[in-house]
Amino acid sequence: MFAPPGPTADHSRSNGRPVRSANLPVGGLLLFTYFLWFIVLGEPQWWIASLGPQLVLKVPTLLFAVLLLLTASKAPSRLFPPLLAFLLFTVLTLPFSYNRGLSLEVAKGVFANYVMAVATLTFVRSAREAVPIVWWGLLAQYVWWVGLGAKDGEVPWHPSYANYDGFGPMMVMGMASTFYVGMAAKDRRVRTLAFVAAAGCLIGLVSSFARGAVVSGAVVAVWVWIRSRHKLRTTVLGVAAAIVLVVSTSVFFSNVSRGDARTNFWAEMSTILDSGNDATRSDREVIWGLAVRVFLQRPAFGVGPGCFGPYAAENLNLSSLGGYYGENPGRLWNKALHNTYYQILSEFGAVGSAIFLWMLWDFFKRNRALRKRERIGAWASRTDARLDLRYLSLALEASMVGFLTTAYFYNQIFDVQWFYTLLTINAMLYYVTRRDQAPAALRPAT
Repeated sequence: MFAPPGPTADHSRSNGRPVRSANLPVGGLLLFTYFLWFIVLGEPQWWIASLGPQLVLKVPTLLFAVLLLLTASKAPSRLFPPLLAFLLFTVLTLPFSYNRGLSLEVAKGVFANYVMAVATLTFVRSAREAVPIVWWGLLAQYVWWVGLGAKDGEVPWHPSYANYDGFGPMMVMGMASTFYVGMAAKDRRVRTLAFVAAAGCLIGLVSSFARGAVVSGAVVAVWVWIRSRHKLRTTVLGVAAAIVLVVSTSVFFSNVSRGDARTNFWAEMSTILDSGNDATRSDREVIWGLAVRVFLQRPAFGVGPGCFGPYAAENLNLSSLGGYYGENPGRLWNKALHNTYYQILSEFGAVGSAIFLWMLWDFFKRNRALRKRERIGAWASRTDARLDLRYLSLALEASMVGFLTTAYFYNQIFDVQWFYTLLTINAMLYYVTRRDQAPAALRPAT
């Protein structure tokens, strides 16, 4: 079901005669890129490691080293300037970071994501070759994670998704992505699978009891409705989603244990508006205020990736806070900011924040271009029209909206690949639908 389309007639001409596509073999470099995408999005090494052999966690590092060498050998011309600038900023500010060890770990992650992006833009040379990555990135990975964690609201063996606040936001993006893949698919079986996956993501979101993720899910749902050309059909699907929500909260998640949350979903969600007695909200307001103070002390370049906690604990006067942090500033050392924007502001400063905004601007600019008529036609003619490019672009857009809204409640710029995956797939579709991009059948095999 997720295989790339087979050979088909191509309407390009050579010497005035129609050229018919040949079933050309996919090259080893492309297959290796596909395999790395499976590793990045499915992360099976963590499941294997949970069974005992920890050495398997070193395998992705080795694979990325090989990918780096292969990519460099091809002298790639598409260097993805916004993401490259973000990487260079992360690396070049390492000597000035408050804690170089913590910042180095972040730099390694950004570097790996950049290598994955450039390799994809180098080895995926046509729309046809992009199809498997679209399937895996926008649908299949969410089917995988829903099957593993929707019931419990977490994936116990995963370093990020073993946390309800890690699994819930991912379900928000999956809900938007799989819905639009269902709208894009021409095959009824794929469409059904995508809509079932969207319902599964909704169940996984409910199961996580993550309040920030639930609020973000509501924002994404409104966004999808506003963007819809067929309001009635979208409303009907929204009613179906509401039925899934009511049934799941009333039958499956009316009395469950989710950390320190209340045992009833609606009782937990009712605390969103309880500003007076919400210790979590009060704590986050305190640390967000501290992030602003850190930024004001290091406004240009910040204190370094991952360094908010150590810097705040050792350099801010916290005696005026009293209580938890005033009595023991060391508690801030490993404290997560629970807000990607305050994290970027305090750790990357004004310059790094500007680069982050550049990446977002570049994403939405390319994404809007994907909805142009000539690109939609180019994609359809080069991929057998199995997927509508307009809906794929909306899947990426809504997923990014999901990321940006959940980012207000959680740290999710360095520990997970979501942001970089959306940037890369978006750029990949942009390049393979360019007017000067030759169909795969007219170019030699990899």
